[in-house]
Amino acid sequence: MRTFLFAGALSATLLAATLPGASGPKFVMSYFYDQDKSEFTISDFQFPSVQHGMAVGLIQDTKNGVPATITTVDGGAHWSVAKVKELSSKDVPLSLYFTNQDEGWMVTERGLWYTQNFGGSWRRLGDLPKGMLRVWFLTANHGWAIGANKQVIETTDGGKSWVPVAAAKEPPGAALNTTYSSSGMADAGLAQIRASGHDDLSGDGRRGKDVVVVFGFDVRSVDKAGGIALGHQSGIV
Repeated sequence: MRTFLFAGALSATLLAATLPGASGPKFVMSYFYDQDKSEFTISDFQFPSVQHGMAVGLIQDTKNGVPATITTVDGGAHWSVAKVKELSSKDVPLSLYFTNQDEGWMVTERGLWYTQNFGGSWRRLGDLPKGMLRVWFLTANHGWAIGANKQVIETTDGGKSWVPVAAAKEPPGAALNTTYSSSGMADAGLAQIRASGHDDLSGDGRRGKDVVVVFGFDVRSVDKAGGIALGHQSGIV
């Protein structure tokens, strides 16, 4: 039997779905934020291990929004809420990415943050271009960020500097209407980051084309000491 967790963005409800064979998923409530005069709006949710899970977002009352996390270290049996003290009330968390149960990154409206202790503390790495939504890291040094206006950028120094990935601009359609909003790994031999986005070609709100840009590199040529992937390739599918 496998268990998956889902986040309800508006009510800060975390649901666990168990899949007991062919009978279909069964949902049970794993966590519900229930505080007077405030609500927790979840921006993103990640489970880097079977036991470790984190949701990030804003605790909102009638006046202010406070950046916060909801975490579990026992597979969802217990959850704890903590304010992200390093963030100001004006810096809204957007997304999370973890390489393991300790090391992770958080994209906010005002920058990129890094943790080595599963959110116990966060260190600001620097700014990201306006409109960036998510990051994906191969190592602590080598990563990519994706977002609005056909933006995909790459860093090989842990986020100190970024360079644009030219292939991200090549799909047809206006950059103004194209946002890359998800990424992931594929293919065991040739690792790939798939940055998928949506293009509203019509400009009037009607659905346009879905585009996927693939960035690949040979895993066997990674310089483990420097965290640099060699033999970099890119293209559009």
